[in-house]
Amino acid sequence: MRARLGVSYFGVRNPEHVVRDLDRMAAAGCNVVLHTFSENDLRFYPETMREIVALSQERGF
Repeated sequence: MRARLGVSYFGVRNPEHVVRDLDRMAAAGCNVVLHTFSENDLRFYPETMREIVALSQERGF
């Protein structure tokens, strides 16, 4: 079993910034990311949140 190293990631909803942050997390050895999802995200950012989760999955998180 591979050791897990992760972070909780919240507050950033700009995919360009998310990509940079995810790449830095991966370079630091992280292999788990927990994205928070609020009622505000559900109402105003559902597509952005889907994109953020997809970006994470593409990087193996």
